[in-house]
Amino acid sequence: MRIEVKSSANTTIQTMFVLGLLLLSLIISTSVSLAEDSNTRLSLSEVLNSAKAVQAKRSVRSEQADSFMLLASSPKVYVNYLGEGDIQGAETEIGLSLDFMSFAKHGLSDQFEVLEKKIEQVNTQNLDLYLSSLIRNLIWDMALAKEESQQADSKIQWLGEMEQFLVQLRNTGVGSKMALLRVQLELTQLQQTKAKSEMNYQSSLNQYRTLTGLIEWPSQIVEQLSSERVISAAHPQLEKLALAQKLSLLELKSQSSKQEDWNMTLFQKEVDVIGQTDRQLGVSVQIPLSFNDNYQASTYQAWRVASAELDQQYLKAQTELSKQLTDLQQQQRYLLQVNELVAKKLVLTKQLETDLERLKKSQAIGLDEYYKRLIELKDSQFQSALNQLKIDRNIALQNQVLGKSL
Repeated sequence: MRIEVKSSANTTIQTMFVLGLLLLSLIISTSVSLAEDSNTRLSLSEVLNSAKAVQAKRSVRSEQADSFMLLASSPKVYVNYLGEGDIQGAETEIGLSLDFMSFAKHGLSDQFEVLEKKIEQVNTQNLDLYLSSLIRNLIWDMALAKEESQQADSKIQWLGEMEQFLVQLRNTGVGSKMALLRVQLELTQLQQTKAKSEMNYQSSLNQYRTLTGLIEWPSQIVEQLSSERVISAAHPQLEKLALAQKLSLLELKSQSSKQEDWNMTLFQKEVDVIGQTDRQLGVSVQIPLSFNDNYQASTYQAWRVASAELDQQYLKAQTELSKQLTDLQQQQRYLLQVNELVAKKLVLTKQLETDLERLKKSQAIGLDEYYKRLIELKDSQFQSALNQLKIDRNIALQNQVLGKSL
């Protein structure tokens, strides 16, 4: 914008005209959402799936063996030889020992198999939740940094044009040095704010691309708030600890006397005495007679300590999650109240701008005070967009704490 100042008599008219144009340009400037840069139709769930694919390439999964086993351990072969000393004779025995899982142990093995599948399922849910947390934080960090940068850019443009106008007034000898310095100081602070916002945006952008392997943005980042208002026992973090407690109990039961293996031994014995050989074939079966779960004292005590530790971890995790959710719910109520107040404040700032202009025309306030108050009013007008982003981010964080992945 180029403004020529021809005479001091027209200064007031020119000032009003230019300020009117500057105020109009500021009011009609709107913030651009994160999705407008992407031009894609990616959903948040697709972003999560992409992040999971990247993580899968970095991890190595071990192959699981068949869970069904008849034998409790590998077969054992033994050989016994007994010489008769001076007497011409010897005894040789060859055997195959097989340890079979008892019926009780088979039942316990089935329980292990079911529990392992649940644990794998919950581990997948926890991975989804962890990646969702990273994605949510990065996306909303970028959204806020972008909004702050755009607002700073709009203010810089507005104040830059105002600075040019004040410089021209100073050149005619009618401008205020203090007003010009105030505008220049505000410009410097805004340039610092913009530089910091752009740095934060670029940092989050690089992390987002590394995490997801994507350069595109989701078309919609605003989430619907979950209908759950308290931490559920089905929360992946809590469910993982609950399953760990069940696994600990099954491992204890596997050490009980009731789980002892059955043994069957097949053997062949040859007895050589003075040129005569006697061959014997036989089978030996051992079945423990134990009908109760009896444990060694050290084993049972170790389980009690581990179980108490898991209970403590569960209670701690539940308490922390509940506190996080309560804090976010309180923050949401506060932000909604701020939103209502900001809406009222916007109406008042319009009236204040009119009154401020009237005071300036009547020379009731100096130019320095005028520009100081004008800048404060514009800061209030930009508050609404940032506050709405904070409300939307709060909803995403509540979903995260409630255990809802993208």
